[in-house]
Amino acid sequence: MGYRNVAEEVFPKLLAAYGGETFRMITGGNVARILAWWKEKPKVQIKLKMWKCKWCSKDFVETLENYSKADFIYCSMDCLRAHTRAGLK
Repeated sequence: MGYRNVAEEVFPKLLAAYGGETFRMITGGNVARILAWWKEKPKVQIKLKMWKCKWCSKDFVETLENYSKADFIYCSMDCLRAHTRAGLK
C-alpha cells in the first residue's frame, strides 16, 4: 500500500460512502493537495573506481580485494597462478 493506493482506492470509497460535500470537507476541497508534498527523490549516480583483472578481464570495484604481481592485478589466486604458468606475458 502506498500513496497511489490512497488516490485509487481510499478516495473513491470515501466519495461513494459520504457523498460529494462531506468528501470535500474531509479532503479540504483539493485531493491533489493532500498528496502534493511528496516528490520523487533525484537519482544519485555514484562513480566507482574500477580495476580489471589482467587474466580474466573482468571488471571489479576498487574496494574488493585483489592480488598483484609484477605490476599486474588479479581478481583471484587462480588467475594469478594461471598467468604465472603462462609466463606473465
